[in-house]
Amino acid sequence: HSTGAWRQTSAMGGVIAGTALATYAALRFAPLIERILGQTGMNVVTRVMGLILAAIAVELIAGGVAALLRSG
Repeated sequence: HSTGAWRQTSAMGGVIAGTALATYAALRFAPLIERILGQTGMNVVTRVMGLILAAIAVELIAGGVAALLRSG
């Protein structure tokens, strides 16, 4: 491996570790977050996350359809 490949691999490992740490913290402190946000805040967060998930799904489907139309 060249130096660039090692840097890229290390960066990817750092991103994965950071994501794992953020996920752990979110799950670990979920009861505290729930108490702070309350029921209304949790409803808002749930709807916003659903909207983000739907946007990602539309983007993936649109990309797949576009690729299918280009190849066919």
